[in-house]
Amino acid sequence: MRSKRKRKTTQKEDYVVNASLIVNNEEIPSVPCRIYLPDRIDEKPQMEFRPNKEQYKRIARSFKGSLKAEIIGFDKIKQVSIETPLIYFRYMSTIHWGPDLSESTLWGDPQHLKIIRYHRNSDHTKKTSLVLWISPNQMLSPPMIQSTSYTGSIVCERIHQFTFTIQSGMTLKFDKHFRSVDTTDDKLLQWSFLVACVEVDTPANEVEKLRDKLLPEIDDFLLIASLGSRTMTACLGWEAIDGLTITTYYRGNYTFPTGESESSIDQGLVWKKDFEDFMQTTYPKFLTFSNKNALRNAINSVVPGRETTVEQSFLSMFAGLESLILDYRRRKNLEFIFQESEWKKFNSHLKLSIKQYDNKQLDKEKRSLIYDKLRELNRISIRYAFEQFCSELKLDLTDLWPVFVSKQTVTLSDIRNRIVHGDPLPSELMNALWVARENLKFAIERILVSILGWPIKKSEVNADFLGRHANALKIMPEQQAKISDML
Repeated sequence: MRSKRKRKTTQKEDYVVNASLIVNNEEIPSVPCRIYLPDRIDEKPQMEFRPNKEQYKRIARSFKGSLKAEIIGFDKIKQVSIETPLIYFRYMSTIHWGPDLSESTLWGDPQHLKIIRYHRNSDHTKKTSLVLWISPNQMLSPPMIQSTSYTGSIVCERIHQFTFTIQSGMTLKFDKHFRSVDTTDDKLLQWSFLVACVEVDTPANEVEKLRDKLLPEIDDFLLIASLGSRTMTACLGWEAIDGLTITTYYRGNYTFPTGESESSIDQGLVWKKDFEDFMQTTYPKFLTFSNKNALRNAINSVVPGRETTVEQSFLSMFAGLESLILDYRRRKNLEFIFQESEWKKFNSHLKLSIKQYDNKQLDKEKRSLIYDKLRELNRISIRYAFEQFCSELKLDLTDLWPVFVSKQTVTLSDIRNRIVHGDPLPSELMNALWVARENLKFAIERILVSILGWPIKKSEVNADFLGRHANALKIMPEQQAKISDML
C-alpha cells in the first residue's frame, strides 16, 4: 500500500523539467516534473510529477521507475542533465473536476540521483575535485575558533584537520563547510556540515565509476571511524568538479545515520587524543582481515546508527558476536567433530543403537524425532569455540556478564535464546536486559579492538575504567539476581 503522506514544504523547486520516465520497461516522454533538492546533506531529494491522464494510467501500474531529463538553454546548448536509475512512487492522487477534466499528482523518492551541470568554458586538463558529504562525527570534525573581524564578518579558523590515506592511495582531508538559507521571517539561518575533500583522476560526471571505485573503500574507512568514535558515520553523497562539469550525486537505497553517538562515559570507544593513532593502527589491520563481512556485522551491531529497542539491539549484537565466532570456527576448523565421511559411519551406529534400545515407549515416531537431532551432535559447541577464540586473543571477560557459561546466573546466551524463540521478557526486566546489552556491547568492543590490534587499556572498555565508571557493571549483580529469579 502506498503512503498517503504528502510533501509538506514551502521550499521552491530547484528544477522544472519535462522528464522521460521508464516504467515497466516502457518510456513515457514529456512528463512534467518538479525537482526539490535538500538544503542539508542528511536529507533526500524528492520529485513531484504532474502527468496527463494517459501518462498517469501508465505510471500508476507500478510503484517504481527511472528518469532522465535535460535542460537546454536558449542557445540550444545542453546546460543540465538529470538522471536517476530508480524512483519509488510513494504518493499518487487524482482530483476530478468534471467528466473530462482531472488533475493527477505523484510524488517520488529518487535513488542515486545525479545532476550534471556543464561549464561553458571547458578545460579537459583539470583533475576532479571531490567534496564528499559525511554524516556527523566529532572525532573527524576539525576544531574551529570563531572570531569577528572589524567589518563585522565572522571568521572561522581551523586549528587542526584530520587527514588519512585510504587503501587506494587517496588522501582524504576532513573539513567543515557552511551553508545558509533565508528564513520566512527574513533572517539568515546558517549551519555547518562535515566533508572529506580529495582529488581524483576520474571525470566528475562518471558517477557510477566513482561510486563503484570509491564508496566501498570510503565506507570501510568510515566504519572503523564509527567504531572508534561510537558514532555511525557514512558518506551521503558528493559534489564533483572538473574542467567540464559540476556533478552532484545523492546516495540512494541507503539508510542515513542519525548522527547521534552511542552512549560513552567520556568521548567514544577511544579518547580523541588517541583517535588518529587508533585509525592508523586499526584500518590497516582491517584491510588484512580475511573475512571483512564478519567485522562489518559486528561493528554495525554495536554502532547501529539508528534507534532500536533494547531487545532489537541485544539480538543484533548477539548476531554480530556470532559472526565473529563463526569466522573463527571456520578458520580453525572448529565447526564439526567428525568429517562428513566419518560422521556418516558414526551416525549409522547411533541410529542402530537407538533402534535396538529395548523400550516400548520409544516408538517409531519418537525415534524419528531423535534422528532429526543427531546431526547437532557433530557440531562443536559455540561455547567451546568462544573459549578458544578468547584464549587466542588473550581476552579476559571475567568482569562482564558471562556470555555462555555460569553456575551463578543466567547467561547472555540464555537471554538471547529466550527472546529469539518468541518468549519476550516482561517489562519489569527491561533494566536487567539493558544491563545485559551493555555488557554484551563491552564484550564485543573488546573483541574488535583486540582483532584490530589496538590495546584494550587505551580504550573505554578496559576493566579498570569500566569498573570505576560504568553504571551497567555497578548494578550488574543486582540485575543478574533479578533476572535469574524470574527466568
